[in-house]
Amino acid sequence: MTESLKFSDALAQVDVEIGDFKYVLQEASGKVATAYRNAQIACTKLGENGKPSSINGIASTESLLVSLCLFRIHDKDGKSDLKPVSQAFVEGLSCRVQKALFEESKRISDLNESEPKEQQQLKRLFNRKDSPMPIESLREWVGDLGKDYAELSKWLEPSDEEKAKNEPSEITAG
Repeated sequence: MTESLKFSDALAQVDVEIGDFKYVLQEASGKVATAYRNAQIACTKLGENGKPSSINGIASTESLLVSLCLFRIHDKDGKSDLKPVSQAFVEGLSCRVQKALFEESKRISDLNESEPKEQQQLKRLFNRKDSPMPIESLREWVGDLGKDYAELSKWLEPSDEEKAKNEPSEITAG
């Protein structure tokens, strides 16, 4: 028995209103998805060991994807015309709006791939104050940070108070 795949040639769309203006958030085409993924990869620099040594500018890939999927609706003579928005327009939106549009763009475009291990580690590092990434892992990961390394290690090291909280207390027999 032969299986077949059937698809609609229409891209999924979601109506969006921002202020008094109407927009359409459209599913990423193959070309748009490729541009988004290439931009993500371009933000990652590999070290001599072949592992990512730095990630720079990854946040701008979110506004890029939204700008490639969001179109303003212009009604002219009873016809709707879709005009693409710029990345600068998307970056000018509130963070809350931009994040919602980005998440919806990924969802309708099936771009909700799992994050690379390095991005997960970065999130844990900066989002969990109670569980900092060991400084040795950070050094391997981003390479030698030079003069800023001492300052960064102070920030990552738990304070004496935090260390005392985590040390076992003495139990005395009575």
